[in-house]
Amino acid sequence: MSTMESSKLMEMRWSRYCVMRFLQVHWMMFVKNFESSFQVVARHPSEMGALADLVDPSDTNLEGAVKALDAYGRTWNAVESTLEYDLEADLSGNTWSAINQDSCSSLEWLNRNNQLNIDIKQWHEITERGLMRSETALNFIDAEGQSYSADATTFDGIVGSDSASDLIEGILLPMHPVNLYDIFGLTVMEEGLTGEHEGWGWQIGSPDTIGGEDAIQIRMHHIKIGDCLGRAEMVIWAIPDQPLPAKQMVDISIDKSQKRSGCSLLESEAIDLTFPEGTFVTQYTLEQIDFKRGDDLLDWQQFYATRPMSSDGKPSTSSMVSWVTHLPDNSTVRPFTLEKAVSCVISDSDAFGAAQIALNGDGYVFAAKDDRSGLDPIWNLSWVSSVEAGWVRVTWPGGENCLNSGDGPLTGDEKPDHARNQIPQTYTLALLENRMLSSDRYPDLHPQIINNGQLQDDVQIGYSLVVPEENAVSDWLDDLGFLPDGQVTVYLERTWTEGNIEHSLRVGMDGESARMGGWVLTSTPV
Repeated sequence: MSTMESSKLMEMRWSRYCVMRFLQVHWMMFVKNFESSFQVVARHPSEMGALADLVDPSDTNLEGAVKALDAYGRTWNAVESTLEYDLEADLSGNTWSAINQDSCSSLEWLNRNNQLNIDIKQWHEITERGLMRSETALNFIDAEGQSYSADATTFDGIVGSDSASDLIEGILLPMHPVNLYDIFGLTVMEEGLTGEHEGWGWQIGSPDTIGGEDAIQIRMHHIKIGDCLGRAEMVIWAIPDQPLPAKQMVDISIDKSQKRSGCSLLESEAIDLTFPEGTFVTQYTLEQIDFKRGDDLLDWQQFYATRPMSSDGKPSTSSMVSWVTHLPDNSTVRPFTLEKAVSCVISDSDAFGAAQIALNGDGYVFAAKDDRSGLDPIWNLSWVSSVEAGWVRVTWPGGENCLNSGDGPLTGDEKPDHARNQIPQTYTLALLENRMLSSDRYPDLHPQIINNGQLQDDVQIGYSLVVPEENAVSDWLDDLGFLPDGQVTVYLERTWTEGNIEHSLRVGMDGESARMGGWVLTSTPV
């Protein structure tokens, strides 16, 4: 570290070579309503991977790295890191109001002696050093021994939405000590300097000391969460030549019901998809209590011959199709296809009324989800035209005709803008479904959704189109030809019960790129 004449300009000197040393960092965590201690260890990968764990064991210079699958199911050499948290927690809150079930009462509750375990695994590709895959496992055990768990696998993005990815990262990033090199690289840290990193804004503060060592204070805030939901903020203390902060204070307050006017339609859709109902508030401090640097180096940015090319593992763009009234299905496995459901609507004005008029005009199906769990398969279609919007449940009892098993209008905030010219080309639903079912691409997901080589009957498949909201800016961009296309997400959902445990699974893939966003599995007692 060097102090300039003004004593306000401090320089963080990092190695000019991308290397990872053996690190053993002990941390203390202090949480509002939580008291605990834990250890975080980032090990040199040579202790984790042998030559047999590489894509090609002859790449002896990469010993320590391991094979890992990316969002397209391609195999890379990567550095694996693990963080483990074991926390004892006392929880408190307020009961629901007996008068208004949507609000809290003044009656408080306290639940002591709970256990919270959090395991985070990440894989960084060794050549470009970018985060490729993350697996986060949370297990909460209450004082009565009831267990609640959530397991999330993400590929630096979830359900094909950058907005959803940013919001999820807003929650996940502060859970562990941030990697200072990833955020700041070789930046000279001058007081007042500002910048952004993956949705987080940061500002360099004044020089400080912590634990008797010179440090610099940095304030960070998540931009989209601040615009939409509340706040996600951090204050970190960085010591030169250390890749992790000496101290990290976190303050997060999120209330989904208080979405602000600063949210775009895409962000509102991402919030609805990402966050449950209710309020989430947490404040905690991560503090380093010792730091040990090892002697061995792992060389990053090493090229290897088996490294996939950019186009490998991706479907050909020649397979992309344009919509007419809906995302093309083309399944040869599911007997009641989306084409058949829409055809029923278009051809039967008596049964399908407003939906039939819309889809025979300028209307289209912006969202659809099937249900094959009952006696007769169903497609739930959400449609919009330049005049109105609505939904309809199309049931197929067999034969040539379908039944209308329910319908209704979509108004207010539920009604999307009609923007046929913003619908992008996509891959077919069948092609994306086949990729999601692949045991080679996603072996961890495969057994949860497959039975005898086919999609299980209780797994629902669907898609959702979100287009940029219409306003003065979008009109101006449209006039200039710069208005971006909408985003299409194809997803799978499954809910099932084993014993006294209910499981819920959600999987998301980008309909335009066939890039897997990830999946989340939750398990709760019934």
